[in-house]
Amino acid sequence: MLLTYKLRWEEVMLTAKYKDYAEYKARVPAMFPRLAR
Repeated sequence: MLLTYKLRWEEVMLTAKYKDYAEYKARVPAMFPRLAR
């Protein structure tokens, strides 16, 4: 159960990393303009 959860979490993180990377890069500077510099 725990191992399955861990693998699923890694899958979610990888999906977010590659699939939504462009959206993330566009959204974060808008929320944290000082951190984006």
